[in-house]
Amino acid sequence: MDVLAVLGIVCGLTMYAWGIVEGDSVAAFLNAHGIILVIGGTLFATMIYCPAGIFLDVFRAGLRIFFPAKIISSTKAVELAVELGKKARQSGMDSLEADISAIKDDGFFLRIYHVCLTSADEEAARNIIEREIIQMAGRHREVLGVYRTLGAVSPMMGLMGTVIGIVSVLRNISDPSRVGTNMGVAMSTVFYGILLSGLFFNPMSGKLKSRSYLELLSKEIIMEALLTIAYSNLTPSEIERKMIGFLKSRAIRQVMARNA
Repeated sequence: MDVLAVLGIVCGLTMYAWGIVEGDSVAAFLNAHGIILVIGGTLFATMIYCPAGIFLDVFRAGLRIFFPAKIISSTKAVELAVELGKKARQSGMDSLEADISAIKDDGFFLRIYHVCLTSADEEAARNIIEREIIQMAGRHREVLGVYRTLGAVSPMMGLMGTVIGIVSVLRNISDPSRVGTNMGVAMSTVFYGILLSGLFFNPMSGKLKSRSYLELLSKEIIMEALLTIAYSNLTPSEIERKMIGFLKSRAIRQVMARNA
């Protein structure tokens, strides 16, 4: 479980709840009408925006905020590459099946191993593996796009709910005793939209983006490691240097992309 994400949401909601209670505005913020308008409007707008398959992936990705998938860190991937390289040099590539099957990941390590065993040359194996990584990166971009859309749409839905509430206030403006209460309820609707955007959707988008980067980096290292073990005669120490060099060049490219 991602304790930091859970703590951030719980503390954030607690802070805003304290602010509402201290402001003696609990009745105004307990606005079921506004909650339905904001959540329903945001959900339906998202349904229009994205395909059904991606729509379901969005919910799965939301759960991964709190229960992240098992990702082999870049450091661990380099260590595994060195260990596997030593065994492959002693006993051959075919001897790695049991070791790779014991690795706790999403099955990517084992799939790449089988590709290396069954492909005629390195280029053919690389094309197959890179295609899978590119498809994964594309799915990640689609999901991130949906969360960015949710972050942009929810405040607008809150504003639309507020407009509806203000129209209702204006219709009863002849009754001064109801204007203040109704206006408070109307304005609370936009609060829900901003809260969803600022505390949930935009932070979740950022978290998923960083997770995506780490997962793709890990898979690229695994790809390079197994291709090197299968199709080269490098020693384990040379494999380690190559992987560390790959990490450094990847980090430099990432910095340059951010500054571009």
